Amino acid sequence: MKYFDLEILGNYFLWKVAEAERNRSDELFYSNRYLVLRDSVNNLDISGRVAKFQFQVEMDQKQRENELLKTNELQNKATILQQNQERIGLMLVLTLSLALLYFQWGSARRQRRANVILTEQRDQIASQATEISRLNSTLQNHLVTLFDFSKSKSVNFGSMDEAAKDIARLTGRTLSASRVSIWKYIKETDTIESIVCYELATDSFKDKLSFPLSDYPEYAKAVHGGKMIVANDARADSQTREFKNSYLLPFDIHSMLDVTYSIDGQLGGLLCCEQQGTPREWKPEDLIFTKSVSDIITLTLRSVQRREYEKQLRQHSREIERVNETLERRVAERTLELENQIRKAREASKALQVSEERYRSIITVSNTGAWEYHIETGRIWYSSEYFAMLGIDKPGGHWDESLEDNWVARLHPDDLAPSTKVVDDFLKAGSLGWYENIYRMRHQNGDWIWIWSRGRRLRDANNELTNTILGTHIDITARKIAEEKIEQNAQLIRKITSQVPANTYMFEIDERGVANILFLNRGTEEYNHDMELKDESENSDRIREIIHQDDKIRFGERMKEAYHTSQPITFQYRIVVDGNIRWRWMKAVPDKDQNGKILWYGATSDITALVDYIVSVEQIIFDIGHVIRRPVSSMLGMTKLITDNNLPVEEIKDISRKLHKISEEMDKFSRELNAAYHEKSQLAKFNIDVSSSIDKRSTLFS
Repeated sequence: MKYFDLEILGNYFLWKVAEAERNRSDELFYSNRYLVLRDSVNNLDISGRVAKFQFQVEMDQKQRENELLKTNELQNKATILQQNQERIGLMLVLTLSLALLYFQWGSARRQRRANVILTEQRDQIASQATEISRLNSTLQNHLVTLFDFSKSKSVNFGSMDEAAKDIARLTGRTLSASRVSIWKYIKETDTIESIVCYELATDSFKDKLSFPLSDYPEYAKAVHGGKMIVANDARADSQTREFKNSYLLPFDIHSMLDVTYSIDGQLGGLLCCEQQGTPREWKPEDLIFTKSVSDIITLTLRSVQRREYEKQLRQHSREIERVNETLERRVAERTLELENQIRKAREASKALQVSEERYRSIITVSNTGAWEYHIETGRIWYSSEYFAMLGIDKPGGHWDESLEDNWVARLHPDDLAPSTKVVDDFLKAGSLGWYENIYRMRHQNGDWIWIWSRGRRLRDANNELTNTILGTHIDITARKIAEEKIEQNAQLIRKITSQVPANTYMFEIDERGVANILFLNRGTEEYNHDMELKDESENSDRIREIIHQDDKIRFGERMKEAYHTSQPITFQYRIVVDGNIRWRWMKAVPDKDQNGKILWYGATSDITALVDYIVSVEQIIFDIGHVIRRPVSSMLGMTKLITDNNLPVEEIKDISRKLHKISEEMDKFSRELNAAYHEKSQLAKFNIDVSSSIDKRSTLFS
């Protein structure tokens, strides 16, 4: 009993330690062991209580026997008293008989009650004993299965696929789980992909599946946290219900028990046990067993890796042996060549010294830093100019064992990943062609300077690639600052021109009269095209497509004229936007860039309102010059008739009435003409008050 108490206390202590360290797997393992041992001790206590109860029943039986003996003595005394006092004795016998009957009836009732309690406790003990026996049997089967794993050839010596199939099959049969699958975790894509999927009912393996964890955030959170997923009702459990439509319903899965396994401290994958048909309540022994199986998967993966490393090591060893044999053979051959090579090397060394001196002189004069990287060793040499750019004084340069200290450690945090990737990609691609990289590095004074790094792998005398990459560093900070200033100015120009009621352009014209737009910014006009500069770059005809069909030829001719004369451009044309015809006025002036190339700078504005206004004014002038002329001529004829002839009064009155009617018609027409003019001016949308400039005379003759 003391051994059990110590083991219970030890497992309880290990449980709490694992809980404090947040080691979920050890916490679950030791907590289950503690509960099982505690229940076993409680079962032993129950057996003791049963024995005690049986002893108490025997004592009660002895007490009843003593009471019966006492009763017999009383009966004997009653017989003697009956001889002396028959009446009194008879009454006493009757009284004692009744008392005896009552006592026997009470004892029998207590005996029956004790038998019922004893039967219930025996059934309870038998049930607990059955459960303990089942649990011991289950644990024994689990231990046998785990022992079989340790002896399995596929687990210890086979491939991962063979081992995974054996592990899945034995796990499914041991737990009587409908499906058992083993999944591997792919970190690059945050995806789980099945290695094997075993189905117990058919004793077969199903097709492989894969799921991106990003589609199942709650499940992914539990998996990445190393949490064991115990879902008795997988379709309702918060961690697994995300799989309902894509996995649970199609495969009739009701319960899931998932446990992760690790490789070198990182998430390696999952062991998944699933129950089909009906839900299943997973027992503590199931959890302990699956955790043990996940540890076996980890050991299997390490074993596979170890065998692969051993295989590679053996291959390398054989290659080394072959190389050694080849070297021994070639040593004699090379020895003869070495003398000639040494002589040539001395001559080449002298030439190299001259070349290096010339190279270093060029580097010094051009203020360019140099570096030399050796692919095989990873060592790198930096020139003194390289360090001078960073504010470090190291005459004669410096050798480093890796890129870390004087390059990676000085990179700007935002440039670290992309810049190192460029180097890695260049090396992985065989270091062919030119290496080129632009990034920021930390100056000794804390500032960041922009570096343009270029390099190329050297070739030997036979034009074969060597293991040396030679490169340069150029400080382009001033250029970058200028580019940023240019970009800021461009942004400012775009911001300003975007609020101008016109489209601003910078373009060049070829001999065909086609404009190549270099800068484009649309203004705030209501009717405008929706094209950006990139759209025009992809298709230079897009701007011409919106020009009115009747103006396209004239537009092209004016562009050709501008190309040949290099004179400012100013002309009007029409465009069609969303079915609306709009007039635009283009103005542009030529100027030469720093290379002598002529560029045009200008804008186009919407003048539709102005054109409409001019049309309305022209219409008014036409009406005044043609429509009013006829009644005025009639009035002139009538007045001449009156003045030149001595007409009767009645005839003069008749002519006067006609003149009055003509005057009324002219007045009506002038009012209608004035109303039409005001309507046109409102439609033209000109908010210009010219009333102060109009001569508001009351007569034409003053």
